[in-house]
Amino acid sequence: MAIALGIAVICVLAAGCTVPRGSQLTPIPGLVVVDAAPQVAGYDRSCKKGRGCVFGQSWSDDADAQFGHDGCDTRNNILQRDLRDVKIVKSAKNCKVQSGILSDPFSGEVVHFDRGDPQEVQIDHVFPLAVAWERGASAWELDVRRTFANDPRNLLAVSKATNQAKGAKMPTNWVPETMSGKCVYARTVIDVARKYQLILTWAEVMVLRELEDSNCG
Repeated sequence: MAIALGIAVICVLAAGCTVPRGSQLTPIPGLVVVDAAPQVAGYDRSCKKGRGCVFGQSWSDDADAQFGHDGCDTRNNILQRDLRDVKIVKSAKNCKVQSGILSDPFSGEVVHFDRGDPQEVQIDHVFPLAVAWERGASAWELDVRRTFANDPRNLLAVSKATNQAKGAKMPTNWVPETMSGKCVYARTVIDVARKYQLILTWAEVMVLRELEDSNCG
């Protein structure tokens, strides 16, 4: 099904859906794809007084996703899931992570996490929030945006260096260093885009498909 939207063409990939002329891309069912990414103003993640807070408070437990409403903030949920040799703060009802070891899935770097210097391990939104805002999230209700921002399927613990290098980049501008990381990254972006019907560009889909074909076995 193709839908005209300004100068772009949206195509919900399905049987019979066309791809750009000359492309060898095999359609990926369920994705919404355009020629050029839309530009949408208004993204403001800050929740300070007078700010937009468009995805709600960071790492809110008030989310209708895995781990939501379990009494533990999302950041600590992901740290518990992604670190090994995890030690928990005894007074924190088995919630707050005191220490652990991260094997960064995107770079292969091994990072020791300690609450005394917590920023050495950061939680990455694989499909960036700033991009999601422009690709469909700006039209959602706040509770859906809050759930998206705290959905573990789009979250990975990574090193500070990796998170800063990736930022809000999409696959045409950044890909992981490791083979396994490239596979995880491609499959996560596709899965999240499909679940939330977030727009991808043809160029991004081509990169994602190449990453899958070359690194996912």
